[in-house]
Amino acid sequence: MQRLVLGLLVSVFCLSSGVFPKGYQTVYFTYIDNIKAKLTFPKGATNVPVIIYNPDDFINWSSERAAKASGYDLGKWMSFFRERGYAVMIPERRRENIHAVKGAVRYLRAHPRVDKNRIYVISMGNAALTTLLAYDAETKIKKCVLICPEPLDDTGYHSFPQLKKNASKINSKVLIVGSVNDSLWRTKIQESMFKLLDQHGVDVQMKSYYYRKRWFWYPEHVFMDDIMDFLYES
Repeated sequence: MQRLVLGLLVSVFCLSSGVFPKGYQTVYFTYIDNIKAKLTFPKGATNVPVIIYNPDDFINWSSERAAKASGYDLGKWMSFFRERGYAVMIPERRRENIHAVKGAVRYLRAHPRVDKNRIYVISMGNAALTTLLAYDAETKIKKCVLICPEPLDDTGYHSFPQLKKNASKINSKVLIVGSVNDSLWRTKIQESMFKLLDQHGVDVQMKSYYYRKRWFWYPEHVFMDDIMDFLYES
């Protein structure tokens, strides 16, 4: 009976959803803000692990169409993980996506096809910092991957100093995937973030590659081996 009620609730969430080509679905949920997201599942699978993917900020200041034309194709990311047995959710990219992360986790934990104990977050660019700021006592993220993390602002809530205040709330394993052939400030941010999380007792590791940030737009590149190994450990 409880599962039936839960299924009905999730169905209500999805009443206004549409289906994208290749099986993508648009869902809507509310967590402080009204949030739209893309969601896809492996065909016929149930009780599956799920990845919340927060894209690079290039999509935020251009558009998804322009990003795809430049080589950053969100469809590839969804297909990559779906083919490996993961459901994938991509919340609508906003400059401040803290509520989107929290809302996505809550939505997915109530979904009848999701293994609520295997919810992962992969974030790129400044979405990585806001993902870490989304942690609180109720945020049930099993593992978190940060690709080329960087701050939104120099000061204020969406800045690196704010992370220092929030670091003790991070309760999942973290992998930082970074570049050592990019802007010096970005490299320093990655190193500083690793040191900060480590000092606050977060189970964090870091992998670096000799490529620039845009290289990480492509899930077919070898850095994904480290990410998949990190997820498989669970």
